[in-house]
Amino acid sequence: MPLSELEKAIVRELQETIPLDTLHPYEEIARRCGITEEELFQKITEWRRKGIIRRMGAVLKHQKVGKVFNAMSVWRVPDREKAREVAQALMSYKEITHCYERPSYPTWPYNLFGMMHCETFERCEEIAREVSEKTGITEYRLLLSTKEYKKESLRYF
Repeated sequence: MPLSELEKAIVRELQETIPLDTLHPYEEIARRCGITEEELFQKITEWRRKGIIRRMGAVLKHQKVGKVFNAMSVWRVPDREKAREVAQALMSYKEITHCYERPSYPTWPYNLFGMMHCETFERCEEIAREVSEKTGITEYRLLLSTKEYKKESLRYF
């Protein structure tokens, strides 16, 4: 769906940090786009209805709120149906923020990935053990993050 220049301007503004030093942050965003706050809300509502915007939310820096152990859990799951079951089990934990199925390779047998952010490494291990017990999948690993080089949301325009 091609976007107008105004719509691109709205996207550019919405993907930036929303100003919190005002009681009316969307009014400020609308002003920068050259429209009213009501027009901005109408466009956001339209995009949500059409499924263009799925959700809007805050992004916390997880390390600053105590979630200092990040682990990518990788799972070797034999088939797609079982992968859905394991994914559901992973997604039931608030500590799991991303869950993906990807192809496996002869040198990399893991095909399901779940990113977790926990306060302790033991909690990462506990989640993986519980998912393993619930699903019967025992071939998994926890890959700890050791350094974050880049982390930012996708920029569309």
